Amino acid sequence: MTTLNDTSRRAFLTALAASGAAAAVVAAPGTVRAAAPDGVGDPGTPATPSAAPRTEAFPTPTSGTSYKFVLGGEFQPTSDPTVPFSKGFGQVQTTAGGLIFFYALNELPTGARITEVMFSVQKTAVSSPDNSTLFIYRMTSGTAIALLNSQNTVALAPQPTEQFVSLVVDPVSPLWVLDNQFDASHWLVVTLGTSARVNSVRIGYVPGPTTPLAFVPIAPKRAYDSRFVAPLGPLPNNTNRVISVADSYVPGTGTLEQTNIIPPTARAIAYNLTVANTLGSGFLSVNPGDAVAPGGSSINWFGPGQLLANGLNVNLNANRQVNVFAGGGGTADFIIDVMGYYV
Repeated sequence: MTTLNDTSRRAFLTALAASGAAAAVVAAPGTVRAAAPDGVGDPGTPATPSAAPRTEAFPTPTSGTSYKFVLGGEFQPTSDPTVPFSKGFGQVQTTAGGLIFFYALNELPTGARITEVMFSVQKTAVSSPDNSTLFIYRMTSGTAIALLNSQNTVALAPQPTEQFVSLVVDPVSPLWVLDNQFDASHWLVVTLGTSARVNSVRIGYVPGPTTPLAFVPIAPKRAYDSRFVAPLGPLPNNTNRVISVADSYVPGTGTLEQTNIIPPTARAIAYNLTVANTLGSGFLSVNPGDAVAPGGSSINWFGPGQLLANGLNVNLNANRQVNVFAGGGGTADFIIDVMGYYV
């Protein structure tokens, strides 16, 4: 399958905005709910931007469902998709009519089934024409688009508080399932027009069945050595370092040996972790590259000048990286040798 890139995605959205085709889409039946009593008040007065989604304002979550929240300020305008739309909760959306804003759902897990798409919107006046529409698309390959559902907000009564619009989800269609780890970035929630602006979106999903990963052994390769490969130097106590394991280097040097020893499809690696030039006592914790805090200890040392090794497995992020945290008071150089990967 041909992977859809950002250029194709943005070209589609830009064309949609220019043609006004989105406004002509007939909305499938949806559910409009009344606002919660703790709405935001008069949106004509700019509010302090919210640091977190207003999760408490949505209707009661469904038991057993996981949620992804997206603030309206996280949407990107197609006019300049590199710059997020700067709008805090409750602030006025000032745009040219028909401009499209989108958000790519790039954090949902493989195999997850979408069970809910709910927009928190505000509508304090009626534009002419009143054609703001909410969408969820799935982009598959090339420039192929699946419009999963949409809802025009023309039925919403103007009021200063939040209103909640649910798109109808097909509970059995495979189109609502993320079929691999890269397609998640090709799910888009989209808003068109200005008569109703999006404060936040709640995406509900159920994690898919767990499929055992297949292990692919390789000849041992040196993916990193802090003594020779940048970023250089021992890892100080209470710091962390994000390391790529995609390529290999000649042992004892910083010379690149081979690219892509770990393919982009790899989900995890089997590796050997070595510490050298230790000072004091301490530990290293090796985690996926997008980890924000250390997990359990991966290796420990108890004095200066030790050379110790340990064999382990670790998940990777989408960029084939691991995040190494140091703790316990000491410092050490470290080496990562890869023995194989999981897909």
